[in-house]
Amino acid sequence: MGEIDHPKRTIWNGGAMQVHLHAERVGLSHSLKIAVVDAVIWVWFYQVSHTDSAAFLGRGSASWCDRIIFGILVTAIVLLLRWDRFPRPFRTAVPLGTSAVCALLIALDGTESLPDAVHLVLLAMLSIGSFTCQLLRFDNLARAENIRALALTLTESLVLFYALNLVFAETSGALRNAYLIVAPLVLLVGLRAPDAPTLHLRPLSIKSLAVLPNFLVGAFGVAGGFIFIVGTLRVPTGLTDLLYSPMPTYPTMLLLYMALSIIVASGLRFPKASYFSLVNLSWSIGIAFGSVVMNAGLQVPESVSLLFAAAAMMSFFLFQSTWIDRPEHAPSTPAQQVEDIAEHFGLTRREREVAALLLEGRSLRRIQATLFISEGTAKTHVKHIYAKLNVHTKQELIDLFNQPPAPIGGSAPRP
Repeated sequence: MGEIDHPKRTIWNGGAMQVHLHAERVGLSHSLKIAVVDAVIWVWFYQVSHTDSAAFLGRGSASWCDRIIFGILVTAIVLLLRWDRFPRPFRTAVPLGTSAVCALLIALDGTESLPDAVHLVLLAMLSIGSFTCQLLRFDNLARAENIRALALTLTESLVLFYALNLVFAETSGALRNAYLIVAPLVLLVGLRAPDAPTLHLRPLSIKSLAVLPNFLVGAFGVAGGFIFIVGTLRVPTGLTDLLYSPMPTYPTMLLLYMALSIIVASGLRFPKASYFSLVNLSWSIGIAFGSVVMNAGLQVPESVSLLFAAAAMMSFFLFQSTWIDRPEHAPSTPAQQVEDIAEHFGLTRREREVAALLLEGRSLRRIQATLFISEGTAKTHVKHIYAKLNVHTKQELIDLFNQPPAPIGGSAPRP
């Protein structure tokens, strides 16, 4: 476990756009927990996306056009609601609903009397479930404590992905079906832990999105979706297949795409649920593009897929060298710290003024004179500040404000 003494704030474009990142101690158990959830849902998504693995999809599947429509619909709803973090009802309904749809499809598989229309409706619901589960997958990875924890989590997830695929290939059909039903429920892990809101949100708009990091994320998504369709992706049937199919280039590119999305969302202070919906839609657009190419009977050489994957990975490392590896130190001032924490804990304007003076070491009498308030009013403000921040002494208040900046997930400091 590594540790950096001074938190870093990376400044992009001469300070016009700030990417707030820091690297500090990595919690191994926390990163492993996130990686397990990610790998389980990743294997599930990979398996249900291939009809030769998921036999219950045998009578057809939703077309790329349907997937685009569903993706646009879900994205539009999330943007309309202006979600920053996915609310608990959404995080509960998506895994439960997706698991139920998988169970119905498996139970009804082989039922000749089942109308094709009903089967197509269930497949459409599965497409919506797949899209929304991918959103929660982003949300799960965004819980990484910092940039090092995110890197460790992605590495662990990649290893677990291959290990689970190998186990999946050697299990019976009944166990595979059970996995496909149960796997979405892993997204319920951590449901009771509320996600702290992102501080100083930057609203999503054409202007705020029209910056190079977002273009890289979009290119990553489109290229990944395209390769997912036109690339050589087969379900592994043994250790040899596991090493070559899917090729390591593709899953690595996918993880870097997700990492870049999380870094940009956290660094540029975008509402995460809305931003993840947009970047996930770019993946669906890539799938649509790949489907058009395949349906047109065009032969896409494997080298083209590798070229796309290599270009996407190079884009990530370009981002890394530009915005992460060359940070400028910009320690927060006491006033900035007050604003960050006060916004999260709901301090009033006057309480923020009192808190700032307390952090400067001002006495209660000096605060009273500076703000032209009575002694009783000053005491009341201090009492309210302590209650909202869950501290009991001035020293605890100072310790709270001296904590490092928010982690990559955008959470506020904890009292």
